[in-house]
Amino acid sequence: MNYSNMNREDLLADLRKAQERIADLERGEDACRAVEEALQESEHNFRYFFESMTDPLWVCTHDGAIHFTNTAAATTLGYGIEELRSMNVLDVHPSDRRQEVETIFRDMLQGFRKTCPLPLARKDGSLVPVETRIWQGTWNGLNCIFGISKNLSAEQESLQRFESLFRFNPNPMALSSLPDRRFVDVNNSWVTTLGFTREEALGRTAVELGIINANILNVSSQQALQDGKSASQELLITCKDGSIRSGIISGEVIQNQGKHYLLSVMVDITERKEAEEKLQRQSALIISLLDSIPDIIFFKDINGTYLGGNSRFEEFVGLPKDDFIGRTDHDLFPEEVAAEFRWHDAAMLAQGSQRSSEEWITYPDGTRKLIDTVKSPCLGPNGEIIGLIGVSRDITSRKRAEQALQLAYSNIEHMVAERTEELADANAHLLVEVAERKQAHREIDQILSSITAVLVGLDSNGTVTRWNQAAQETFNLSAETVVGKRLDHLQLPGSWGRLAESIEAARNSGKATRINNICHISPGGKQIFHVVTITPLLAEHGTPDGFLILGEDVSEMKFLEAQLAQTAKLEAVGQLAAGIAHEINTPVQYIGDSMTFLKEACDGLNRLARMTGQFPSVDASGSSDFVMAIETLSAEIDLEFVIEEVPKTIDRIFHGIDRISSIVQAMKRFSLPVTEGMRQTDIWEHIESTLVVSRNEWRYVADVITEFDPELEAIHCNPAEINQVLLNLIINAANAIGDGVHGTSKKGLITITTRKDGDYAVILVQDNGPGIPEDIRDKVFNLFFTTKDVGRGTGQGLAISHDIVVNKHGGLLDFETEPGKGTTFRVRLPLKPID
Repeated sequence: MNYSNMNREDLLADLRKAQERIADLERGEDACRAVEEALQESEHNFRYFFESMTDPLWVCTHDGAIHFTNTAAATTLGYGIEELRSMNVLDVHPSDRRQEVETIFRDMLQGFRKTCPLPLARKDGSLVPVETRIWQGTWNGLNCIFGISKNLSAEQESLQRFESLFRFNPNPMALSSLPDRRFVDVNNSWVTTLGFTREEALGRTAVELGIINANILNVSSQQALQDGKSASQELLITCKDGSIRSGIISGEVIQNQGKHYLLSVMVDITERKEAEEKLQRQSALIISLLDSIPDIIFFKDINGTYLGGNSRFEEFVGLPKDDFIGRTDHDLFPEEVAAEFRWHDAAMLAQGSQRSSEEWITYPDGTRKLIDTVKSPCLGPNGEIIGLIGVSRDITSRKRAEQALQLAYSNIEHMVAERTEELADANAHLLVEVAERKQAHREIDQILSSITAVLVGLDSNGTVTRWNQAAQETFNLSAETVVGKRLDHLQLPGSWGRLAESIEAARNSGKATRINNICHISPGGKQIFHVVTITPLLAEHGTPDGFLILGEDVSEMKFLEAQLAQTAKLEAVGQLAAGIAHEINTPVQYIGDSMTFLKEACDGLNRLARMTGQFPSVDASGSSDFVMAIETLSAEIDLEFVIEEVPKTIDRIFHGIDRISSIVQAMKRFSLPVTEGMRQTDIWEHIESTLVVSRNEWRYVADVITEFDPELEAIHCNPAEINQVLLNLIINAANAIGDGVHGTSKKGLITITTRKDGDYAVILVQDNGPGIPEDIRDKVFNLFFTTKDVGRGTGQGLAISHDIVVNKHGGLLDFETEPGKGTTFRVRLPLKPID
């Protein structure tokens, strides 16, 4: 009999039949020969059976001694056959588990178990996975135990490969029973994605875990049992933490030991869904951004059919978006306008690059506006032109403003030049006139005979001895009523009452005393200023024998000095005009640059909007490529940068406008008239304004630092005059530094500091220039003294500043200087009004 074609179960059955036949033959004494023949045949069959089996076979005594085994056992375990026959069956099991093997074998012989799952141990100590079955029988007349150990190595390798593929598959996988769909196993990706542990999932359904609803599960189970598989379907999966993920789930029905199972695989498409939603949000953002842009934006295909436009375009054509999409220029505009639009379209498409044009357009409401339109080609995925994008801007006001601004610039330059020349001439004439008047007053003082001066003579007791015509007219008192009376008993107007104190000072010093700014109001209501000199008339012994009071009317000179100060100020403004114009031009330029950036940003956004507009036409298979194209274009135009920078650019435009406004306001504050008078004012505002208008004088040679005392209160002063003082000191500092750094790339430093010193405010203007030479320090405040080249200075600045601070404000103006280190000018001004 050929056993090679028989399977293991048939061989075992045949073996049992043979044993039964032998037993039957042994019971008949008359069949001894037949038994002997049967035994020989049985032995032959058994031996062939044993050797043809690929699994180890065992014949053992009841105490476990191996009586017979086959070649497969020797080959599998690495022993020789004879070596195995000298061993106990427990010896071919792991030493640490032999007691467990003995217990299992005992249970199997008693019918409590069918198989032993424990492995066999090779001679080298490695283990062979087997499933062993045993039964009792006889072998050559002996009661023996037969066994077969099924080698599970190949099955375990296959199972391990399946387990590895299942367990470590990157896609979530689950094995569930049919039809109840309870989880039998889940892989690592399923645990990671859904958040449930394997122990939480096993034995429960997806519905019980709250992953999907019962209707979907029942339909899927019925379909799987009917078709042998579960068709792919897109489902929303609820994870343990409550998050929702999107997935495409499919499954195959498998059988094992007569049971049906569904092996399900999920492809997680959550990120793709999120990308689609992100694309939709970006599209909505782009549409909102386009609608927020004040320019007209529209899109056409290559045939001139409108594909879209922003809200400004809807206003332009007077139609909602749904009504103009799909129409052409000939449908929306008069024929001659449509023809011109199409001509520009064709020209741009022919040259294949951006093209701009200016056109006068009549709006639906009848208004005509000048429109600057920039048309750009819209490219398809392969670089072919598929349409165009247009951006139109109303430049009517800008054109008119440019023309008006150009004309204004021309007029201002001409006027400034003429006015500067006029002021320079007027200033020269005024200087000559002031010099002449001062000379005239000195001559009057010397001869005491000027009819314009108040001349009063006193004796040593202060009794009036002389009262000239000017005194009569000034005080409206006749000589007859005054002469012979004590001067301090007369009711003199205004601040003439200060004479008594000054007369005593002249008496004590024996020298002439001068009083500035003696003021009173004439009967006609005019304010009259006098400079009064009290000269003691000394007797032979050197004591005062009387006093000569000479009051010089300086009202007109005061007026001329005010004019001179204002003229000098205006001359300074004229000299600073070019710098101020440059300061204004700088913000104007970066406003223009910012507008250029906004236009380029709009161009990029238009390209992105056109591409996102094609999304509805993209099928599912091309969605990932389309999303990649969107992301590539977004990176190309730097969408995040554009979204971030557009608001900042608008802020920079407003900052430029604020800068221009601040320059104009500073110029306005600086140009206050001298006649505005004394008032409380914050000195730091005037320092800032003066720095703004003089910026072009110092910005190229020095940096400026301001250190303002926050405790310093408002100062009682004439703001226009203090502006003039500050301007003179700052320009002098800049000129000094400029002489020191000329011909180098270095810059100096001007530090302006304010602080409170008792009842005075102190302003320090410090430079790190070359300092003031010692031989000219006593001439610094002299009128017309200057060390500058012809054309750079008139020598009036510090002289006028000294007069303003000392004579008009009762303050102090002095300086400290150190050659090679710089100069500090100190201005002390009273915080409150003084008499």
